[in-house]
Amino acid sequence: MIMHYIVTGCSSGLGFEILKKLMENSCSVTGLSRKIGKAAVFEHNEKFEHIVCDMSLPDSVNQLDRVKTSVPVVLIINAAQFRYEGEELMETDDAREIFHVNYFSACSLIEKFIDNGLARVLFINSVAGVDAQPGQAQYSASKHALQAYSEALAKLSVGKGFDVMSINPGGMDTELWKNEDLLDRSVTEKFIKPSDFADLIWSFLCLPPKTYVKTAVILPEHDV
Repeated sequence: MIMHYIVTGCSSGLGFEILKKLMENSCSVTGLSRKIGKAAVFEHNEKFEHIVCDMSLPDSVNQLDRVKTSVPVVLIINAAQFRYEGEELMETDDAREIFHVNYFSACSLIEKFIDNGLARVLFINSVAGVDAQPGQAQYSASKHALQAYSEALAKLSVGKGFDVMSINPGGMDTELWKNEDLLDRSVTEKFIKPSDFADLIWSFLCLPPKTYVKTAVILPEHDV
């Protein structure tokens, strides 16, 4: 079945690798991110459209009014904001921003498409959405909220035209760790490679309609 894919956070890391995998398979894709970043390599591909979209802003989803498609829509919700708090609790304003990106933006996207051709929602969540991580109170809280939302959404979808998948990876070897002085490179270079994980995501996307993944936790050895 022909689908139109919408990928959030497509400019780098896992989001870009998912985009790349979709383009390799000649899919029609809309990518969302604050900057086009690595996705610029597909800028002139007729099957790809990039929309500048800051998921931390409550009205960012309105940018999708321009997406017009006559085929079913698959939402791949990948955009996320990570901050390490350590032993200090995060200020409330900063926590709100994390929740806007990690949780409320996902809710807004689903609300926009649930009655407009939605066929599948695939949440790229986190192991933090299953097991709270030390020093990551608000990040873990936002991901727990997303996991609970995905499970409730799955129940809501029964008998309707879409299904729900929630994938919960552990450490991934992305650009994130260049900005976080938390783990040594000797550790992060052994994390899951985004390109390998994108292969796994594609295999989930190829499953037949009305196939559900309640939670799939995939970990590198460091996180076991």
